[in-house]
Amino acid sequence: MLLYAYYTGPLPTGLKLLLWDPELGILGVRYIQLHAGLQAHANAAYLAANQGLSVTDAVMEALNKSRINNQRTKKILIESSDSAVLKLFKARSNWHELVYEVNENIRDALTSTIADISKFANSVIIGKESVYPRSKRFLGDQTDVVAKFHAFKLPVYVQLFENDFVSLPRDFHLDPYVEINTYVNGVGVNGVITSYPSTACRYRRNRCLGLPADETPPFMTPVVPGQLYSLMTPEQMPPAMAPNPILRDADVAQGPIPPSRILSPPPGNRTAPPPRASPSGQPPATVMGILFSIVFVVGTTVLENGREEVTDDSEEEAKSGSEIGFPPC
Repeated sequence: MLLYAYYTGPLPTGLKLLLWDPELGILGVRYIQLHAGLQAHANAAYLAANQGLSVTDAVMEALNKSRINNQRTKKILIESSDSAVLKLFKARSNWHELVYEVNENIRDALTSTIADISKFANSVIIGKESVYPRSKRFLGDQTDVVAKFHAFKLPVYVQLFENDFVSLPRDFHLDPYVEINTYVNGVGVNGVITSYPSTACRYRRNRCLGLPADETPPFMTPVVPGQLYSLMTPEQMPPAMAPNPILRDADVAQGPIPPSRILSPPPGNRTAPPPRASPSGQPPATVMGILFSIVFVVGTTVLENGREEVTDDSEEEAKSGSEIGFPPC
């Protein structure tokens, strides 16, 4: 019987540029940072071969024309699930952080695959269930995925954290702060990506962070996965789920993106008529579908080594989130 239905908007896909700006210091080592993004089409090979557009050229040109690229105090992260795209950026720039997104939940990764990722990416993004697989909102045993990426000195960011009660596993007591604390202090991830930046901001302001183990209060102790199973009868146990796949070399390997070519004019030496202007004065929808959304703001937060990224409108966004939190130390 269906007890509830939970729907969210689709997550942005493709290529994203993430930037942070260290301005407001918190406790001397933590920063509130701006988090903006640039979304591009995921099918870079199609755009280059059939539309004469180069993803890397368009992104680098947009950066060079903006003041962002000239302020080296700001860190720009370029994220993509296409290894071929990141390889092109690696050849064009050596100061952007290239982030490879594993776009499916995994239970393990081959050593050769991680070694290949480390050649073109500086960090990775994985899903929460790649760390703790779950069944019916109950956590399973922790995987070794994060530890394996860390062995190759690749920072690991985890997504997507939300405050909605129906999205939280029961092991976290329906508390988003307990969930973040378990991934940060229990697993040791380098960052979390969340729809509620203010929740992550309040978590990082907790003065209990960094206390010695013998002084850490019980509410700051990471959750032990699977602890609720001991309280269930066999009839109450969630069903066993199919295991997530293993990340292999073939999952990461991508064919090279062909160079963008100049499109030949239509036959007949006839000049194509100019595109009809939109009644609103905006470019036609077909053109907008090919060009990049320069002003695309990503509503996520990244905590990296004690730092935070918060969107400009995060204060308004997060007011609808949960206000449950750790008591002050």
